Amino acid sequence: RGRGRIMDPKLSSDDAKQQYATELQQQRINEIVQKITQKCFNKCVKRPGHRLDRPEQACLAKCVDRYFDSMVAVRDTLRDRGAREGSGHM
Repeated sequence: RGRGRIMDPKLSSDDAKQQYATELQQQRINEIVQKITQKCFNKCVKRPGHRLDRPEQACLAKCVDRYFDSMVAVRDTLRDRGAREGSGHM
């Protein structure tokens, strides 16, 4: 529908599901970026102005790096836990 061609209903449903999953993933990414931006800005920028000074820039870079390192650690922990539980080991 909306594409100007007739598609197999199953394929159309699969396409719709994939599009929905992609949109949800993009929404989650946008929410994470917004959260990191707000938290790091509040932590690092003491005097909002037209430009960030060097200490603010360094603080923001470190803050964002820490968030991404934390997200990777959580992802890896959950993946490992799932693998252990899936293999029957606890």
